[in-house]
Amino acid sequence: MNKSKPSKLTLFHTSMLIIPEKADPELDSIAATWETEGGSVLRLGRFWEPFDTASLFPKLYGNEVFCRLIAQQADLRLVSPEDDLLLRIDSKWLNRNISLIELSALLASGSAVQFPVFVKPLITKQFQPGVYRSALELHKATEGLEIVEQVIVSEVVSFSCEVRAFVFLGSVLALSIYEGFAEEEEAGLFIQGFLSESMSLLPVTCVVDFGFIEERGWSIIEFNPAWGSGLNGCDPKMVVKCIYYATEKPVKNMDIIGAHAYSSNHEDVLLEDSICGCFYCLTIFDPCEIEEWIEDKKGTALCPYCGIDSVIGESSGYPITKEFLAEMQGYWF
Repeated sequence: MNKSKPSKLTLFHTSMLIIPEKADPELDSIAATWETEGGSVLRLGRFWEPFDTASLFPKLYGNEVFCRLIAQQADLRLVSPEDDLLLRIDSKWLNRNISLIELSALLASGSAVQFPVFVKPLITKQFQPGVYRSALELHKATEGLEIVEQVIVSEVVSFSCEVRAFVFLGSVLALSIYEGFAEEEEAGLFIQGFLSESMSLLPVTCVVDFGFIEERGWSIIEFNPAWGSGLNGCDPKMVVKCIYYATEKPVKNMDIIGAHAYSSNHEDVLLEDSICGCFYCLTIFDPCEIEEWIEDKKGTALCPYCGIDSVIGESSGYPITKEFLAEMQGYWF
């Protein structure tokens, strides 16, 4: 039977958003929205020093160095798209030639790659991504890197518009055309089509940038983590949910046996969650997708993807992540 999700207060009451101290319009708007939703905000200047969040669950937002240092210090996991995700999606969503090449092959004389090309490091921040007009120019930019490092190479194209989408569980929560002009409805149809087909490749939340190439069509540009992406015109009221789920607790030392108790007789609390997961098929989804329940004492969910009664929600207090679900699967199945 179908169950509608009841209204609830907010995700944010037990959380603390940690952001850089510096004044910034986007940081300020995110912080203000977070507090409006009932959460706390901690602005850190000397972020390498210890800090106390008491009983609140830290959530991070800011530049990459800031977030990674705080995550390490607070023993948190940042949710990010895989480095090679762009290479794993169906080429029909790209509308341009993209490949993964070893740096040595790209720099070698007689390389099959014709410059100019767009080159991006597989591992972020190794060098500046951009259009390189010769092997010599690229060599100077990558000096000091191991030649066995792999890089993403793309033909040079021109985007007439660029769009940013904050995504959660395969749905667009916020969308903004931040460069050029396009019909928002048309852009929305493209990204939702991509998400419907590619959801299994994406993390719980991330940012997808895409654009339009004249005479070719819409194209996925890149993927970025929600915890480190600027708003680029997106509504902060919608973005904060993505930021919330972009920081997770690590799985280590979790009570895998005790967690099992939260996979049954849970209909009332599960329908108040925003996210749940199945530790049989490892799918993460919105509880409103659940259509069948075992009519036991309090109602036990059957996974809408595999039909097994192995669904656990975020109200359990355990992280609803692939890693945690896999630990549960390994023990209980």
